Amino acid sequence: MIIKQNLLFCLLLFCAFPIGCWSQEFPVNGSVISAKSNDPIPYANILAIDVKNDSLISAFAQTNELGEFELILKNRGLILEINQLGFKKRFISADSVQSGIIVKLYDKALELQEVVIKNTPPIRIKKDTTAYAIESFAEGNERNLEDVLKKLPGITVSDKGTISFNGKGIKKIMVEGDDFFSENYQLLSKNITPELIKSVEAIEHHNDEKLLRGIEKSDDVVLNLNFKKNFRASLFGNIEAGAGVKERYTTNATLFSFINGLKIGSITNLNNIGNDVINDTDFQSNIGLLDNQSTSTNSSRDISLPITNGEIYIPNIDKRRYLQNEAKLQALQLNTSVSDKLKLNMYGYYFADRNSMPFLSERTFLNEEQQLTITEDGKVLKRKREKMARIKLDYDLDSLSAISFTGILFRDSPSGSLNQTIRTNTMASDSVLSKDNQTSDLSYLNLSHIQRFSSSYALQTNLNYTSNNNAQHLLLSSPRYERMENFNSDELFQRFDLSQKNTSLAIKLLGAKKVHRFEVSGTYRILNSNLNSSLNDYDSENFNNDISYRQNLLALHLQDNFSLAEKFDIKLSVPVIYESLLLNSDNSKNTFFVNPSVSTSFKIKKANHIRVGAALTHTNPSPTDLYQNPIFSDYRSVVNKTNLLNTIKSFQYNLRYSYFTSSNYLRAVLYVSYRNQKSPYIVDLNVDELLNYINYLPSPLSNNFFNSNAEVNKFFYPLRSRIGIKGSLSTTQINRFQDNNVIAVNPVVNHGAGLFIYTAFSGIVNLKCEANFRTTTLKDKLTNTAFETTVYNNKFNLLLDPLETLSSEIIYEQVFWPNLNSHFIDFKINYEPEESNFSFQLTGRNLLNTKQLSFDTFSSTQIDRNIYGIVPRMVYLGVSYNLGKSPKG
Repeated sequence: MIIKQNLLFCLLLFCAFPIGCWSQEFPVNGSVISAKSNDPIPYANILAIDVKNDSLISAFAQTNELGEFELILKNRGLILEINQLGFKKRFISADSVQSGIIVKLYDKALELQEVVIKNTPPIRIKKDTTAYAIESFAEGNERNLEDVLKKLPGITVSDKGTISFNGKGIKKIMVEGDDFFSENYQLLSKNITPELIKSVEAIEHHNDEKLLRGIEKSDDVVLNLNFKKNFRASLFGNIEAGAGVKERYTTNATLFSFINGLKIGSITNLNNIGNDVINDTDFQSNIGLLDNQSTSTNSSRDISLPITNGEIYIPNIDKRRYLQNEAKLQALQLNTSVSDKLKLNMYGYYFADRNSMPFLSERTFLNEEQQLTITEDGKVLKRKREKMARIKLDYDLDSLSAISFTGILFRDSPSGSLNQTIRTNTMASDSVLSKDNQTSDLSYLNLSHIQRFSSSYALQTNLNYTSNNNAQHLLLSSPRYERMENFNSDELFQRFDLSQKNTSLAIKLLGAKKVHRFEVSGTYRILNSNLNSSLNDYDSENFNNDISYRQNLLALHLQDNFSLAEKFDIKLSVPVIYESLLLNSDNSKNTFFVNPSVSTSFKIKKANHIRVGAALTHTNPSPTDLYQNPIFSDYRSVVNKTNLLNTIKSFQYNLRYSYFTSSNYLRAVLYVSYRNQKSPYIVDLNVDELLNYINYLPSPLSNNFFNSNAEVNKFFYPLRSRIGIKGSLSTTQINRFQDNNVIAVNPVVNHGAGLFIYTAFSGIVNLKCEANFRTTTLKDKLTNTAFETTVYNNKFNLLLDPLETLSSEIIYEQVFWPNLNSHFIDFKINYEPEESNFSFQLTGRNLLNTKQLSFDTFSSTQIDRNIYGIVPRMVYLGVSYNLGKSPKG
């Protein structure tokens, strides 16, 4: 009922817009040519200007490669401005334009001085670059660049801060064309203020290597930030500080200096108000793919430590709602040209954070005989410390050859603790204390050489060395471990040491001939890993482990990208891999397999873009998959693994359709993916009151994963409003054993929908309305029981701009779970005096002082109902100073 009311509210708001704004639509189409040569002029800009309404741009379009354009006008009495670089502007009355008009641009033409253009087109599209004018989308109350990116059509930002453009994740964020912070781009997106930025460019098919441009067809997408001209001082940026009740504080300084080819960027952030300051993803998982993704051939699973101390994370909820943090960040970037041939790029950062959360969970295990429910009440504390330094040198040997060196040092020192009480169906309360400490040291060296033979051929050689050493300790205190055989201590100490050394050589020949972009590469890699573990001083094969793992890989990779009719692209990739595995000097396995993949992409009339892909992959186990003894993954669970060399085989396909035009700002996206996994490690679960025995066993069974998302939105530029709907459907089926029997498992099904309306009127009041719901269903065959949970998440923002110097926002959010309803009210007030570099912000969060937030999960093994503590009410005042800005700019 609640979601229906909110949807009705949004629909009424939509219908309340002036009907006349779209009731008089009429199309205008034609072509733009050169008056001198009669040749078509591609990518010319056509703006429909309402001279009676402060020269507002009513509509905007660009000509295609043939000089053709189509424009949808909302009302009469407009003037069309046609302009392109190298030609003089031309102005035409829209009322006199007939269908199929031919507009000629002259070298010299009369200017209409009385027409004043105050707005620039919000979106410009030229070949592989889509440029967004920030002032057309920012509302003035955005905390960082990430908040603005969420409002740009075609760009999405996940709950964890991962940025995508048209469904494809970006590789990095550049600043004025230079690489800043590389794969750690969230250092910029989460900390840089939007006031510095003039435009954001999304660049598809970007290639960092200039010698490979025109030969290698890159799939990389990057964002490029262009600063406002009035910030071009030797030192510029933004400094802010704030303090509030209950000892809340925030400090952020993002500074840049561009002097004589030297570009320096510095980011400092200290806060305990829940603001993210760095990427949440695992830095180590991307190390092998930093600079040469196409030459990396990896058929082994990522290596991770056996103990998994879960991250504090609630999907679709702002972390500032529930994370009680203490974050510290210092990052520094330096780019310079040492000489005409040598370029230096280096950056480093230090990051520390402390998160805590009280919680109450009720976990039900789906057993064949009975359902066992365990209730947990406690508090989890997580600490994270990272240090990283990266240096890259690029040296041009001559105009056709270059070498580059990349070196990285990284240390990660996370730790966690848990203190709680557990109750079961039959047992009394039992106090638990667990502590987890970890240290990870990583060194990465890469030497690359590129030789370009001609305009069509090049050779790239990479030599790579990676060293990774991990140590992990887990301390648990509880009498429950007396249940374990021959174990009579109430304090358990488990230790893991994992080391890995990886050396690889890759040679790649690249060519471009007619419509083809092809690669032929060979890779040889040696991987040595050692895993040692122990449990206290308990000398038993049941707990001590010593694994020696060696992998030799030889791969031949064939790849071809070719285009048909300039609108149809095909990418075919065929890696042929031979892999030799040796476990503890006595267990070996030789595998030979092919991992083919194919993807096609084609455009229909420029606005429609369809991409279809399929891939078959074989994956061999990592050392931690081969660990066969009990692992105490947390305060209660005991996990057993297998020591078998099992190869996982998976098949995946995906479909992505997108439609977008800058003439009417209509965007539609559909994404569908399916993955079938053969011979996976499946779960064999046994529960003995307070101890869980979970075995990961190879099996001929298969797991299935399906996911689909769709969104349609329309940006009405005259109304400065965007309206859209979205929906999703996903299923997950993970098979399992119980008591050595195969369990027939039904999939967990998720489906949801949402409606949103954003307005950006030139008046005082604006609204943002979002209404969403998601339903999770599990029909368990084993217990003949159906479980279902529906969550509603609705958000209403009221934006008030009574003065040019004053803006405010009131936020009301509802989060409804079956077992708990949560209501939040926040506010933001921004004051920026005229002719001043200062601005002031007053922020209040959780004014209702909501205490708890619910989050439930389902699987074929268990059902979890969780209630987490919420950050208490806070109010704080902040002051910002734009350094280097011209007050009149």
